[in-house]
Amino acid sequence: MASAKPLKKRVVVSNFIFRFTGEQERATAQVALFHRSDAVSTYPGHYAPISGSMDRSQDPSPLHTAWREIREETSLTECSLMLFRRGREFTFTDEAIGREWTIFPFAFLLRSQGAEESIRLDWEHTTWKWFDVADVVNRAQDGIGDDIFVPRLAESLRRVYPEGDAAFGTCAPKLGRALWQLREDHKSGARELASIALKLFRDLLSDALPAPEGDARREWWDKVKMMAWHIWRNGRESMGASILSALLPVLAQLETLVLTPPLTTPIKSDEMLAVVDSSLEERTSIIRRVCDSLASFVGKDVLPYRNDDRKTLRILTLSSSSTIREGILHLVSTLSPGDVDVIDLRILESRPLFEGVSLSAALSRALTESKNQSKIRLNITIYSDASAALAAQGIDIILIGADRIASDGAVSNKVGSLPAVLSAKHVAPQCRTVVVSELGKIAEPGESPGVEESTPLEVSNTWRADAVSGVEHLETMMKRQNISDETVAINVRNTYFEWVPAELIDVYICEQGINTVDDIRQRSEWVATQIDRVFHSSGSGSTV
Repeated sequence: MASAKPLKKRVVVSNFIFRFTGEQERATAQVALFHRSDAVSTYPGHYAPISGSMDRSQDPSPLHTAWREIREETSLTECSLMLFRRGREFTFTDEAIGREWTIFPFAFLLRSQGAEESIRLDWEHTTWKWFDVADVVNRAQDGIGDDIFVPRLAESLRRVYPEGDAAFGTCAPKLGRALWQLREDHKSGARELASIALKLFRDLLSDALPAPEGDARREWWDKVKMMAWHIWRNGRESMGASILSALLPVLAQLETLVLTPPLTTPIKSDEMLAVVDSSLEERTSIIRRVCDSLASFVGKDVLPYRNDDRKTLRILTLSSSSTIREGILHLVSTLSPGDVDVIDLRILESRPLFEGVSLSAALSRALTESKNQSKIRLNITIYSDASAALAAQGIDIILIGADRIASDGAVSNKVGSLPAVLSAKHVAPQCRTVVVSELGKIAEPGESPGVEESTPLEVSNTWRADAVSGVEHLETMMKRQNISDETVAINVRNTYFEWVPAELIDVYICEQGINTVDDIRQRSEWVATQIDRVFHSSGSGSTV
C-alpha cells in the first residue's frame, strides 16, 4: 500500500483590510476580500484576504511579509494603511491539497475615506469587494470546502476582530471598546496608559466572573488570558511593553488562584478582583522610587560636575511624560538650596499636539497650588521643536522618558527625541543623556513595533487653525495622494515615536537605581520567559 505524500508546510500571512462605516458606537466593521484568480495554485475562485508565504530570505518577521504582500498585490502602502490588529497564529491541515498551513493574521485600517480608490490588483486576483465582518463570520465555514471563502477565513478574522468572536460571549463588545480606547488615547504616557489598560482588564474580568467549576474552568481561564493578550498586543502597540508589565504579575497571581485548587473548589470573585486592585495600588509606589533614583543621580553625579559656579541646574526635555513631570517636581522639592537655587528647564513644544506646552502648564499648576513652597525656583522656557539646538546650549542633562526600551538599550520615545539628543551632544558635549523609566517598559527581545503614524489631519488642523496660506489646497492634494495620473503628490507624515540608539544614552534610571545595557538585556530575557510561561504554557490546558 502506497504511503501518503508528506504534507507541504507553509507559513503564510492573512491580511485583512478594514474600514468602518456609520458613527462610532454604531459603526459597522467592513472587510475587503479579494477574489482569487484561476492563475493561483490554491483555492482559485474563492474570496480571501491578501495572503502570501513568508520568505525567510527577505522577510525578517511575519509583519514584514504582510506589508510586502499588500504592496505587491494591491499597491497600497503605509501612506494609505496603518496596522490595526495582530491575531494569534494558528495551524491547520488541508488534506485535500496536501498542505499544512500556519497562519499569521493581521488587520490593517484605511487611513482615509477613498483610499481604496488606489487599489491596483495584480494577477492573483480578479476583483474585490467590501463585506460586513459579522456576515463573513456567520457565513464562512471553519471546515474545508466552502465554495465562497478560503478555508478557516472566519477563524483568521475572529483572531484580529475579537469583538466579533462568540467565544468571548458578552465580554466581546466591551473588549472591542477597550481596544479602541487604548488605541485612540494620545494624551496618556506609557505609564498612565498601562494603568488604564489594567483597569480595563479588571472590568472585563468582572464581567467574565464568576469562574466556573470543573473542566470548564481551564477553558474559561484561557478566554481571560486571551482578553489580556489582546489588550497587550492590540491596544497601543508602541506602549505594549508597559501594558504587558502591568498585566503579567496580575495574570500570574490569578492563575494560581484559578488552577492551583481543585477545579471543583469555588473561587471568590472578590478575591480575584482584589489581585488587580492591589497591583494598581502598587504602581503608585514605583514612580516614587523612580523619582528618588533621579534625585540621587542628580545630587551625586550631576551637580558636583557642573562647568560653572552658578547654582543653576539646566535641563532639556520634551513631550508630556508623567514620569518626567513627577521627576522634575521631586527635584524641586528635594534638592538642597545650598547646591541649587534655580532649575532652568527648557521644554520643546512637541508638535502636533503640543504636549510640551501641557507639561509646562502641569508643572506650573502643581507648584503654584502646592502648600509646601519650595526654596528652589523653577524657570520654564518653552521652545519650538525646531529650536532643539538652541535650547540645548549649556545644559547639564537632557531628560527623556521611554515608551519602550528594546533589549539592546535603544529607547522609543516621542518623535523629536533623537534630534534633541543629537543637538545636545553637539552643542553641549558635557551634558548627560538620561532616560527615566520604570523597568516595566523594557520589552522582550525580537521584533520592535514599526513607526506609529497617526492621522495627518492632526498636523493640517493646526495649520487651518492658524489660517496658514495654502492649507486648503494642500488638504485637497492630500486626499488625491494615491491617484496615479497626478503630476504632484503631497503626503503629510504624523509620526509619533522614534528610536534613540543606546550609544547616545548615558544613563538609564529606574526604580532600582541606575541600569546598564546588560541589566536591560537580562530584564528583556526575563520578560520573554514570562510571556512564554503565561501565554504559551500548556499547563492551563491549552495555549493562548
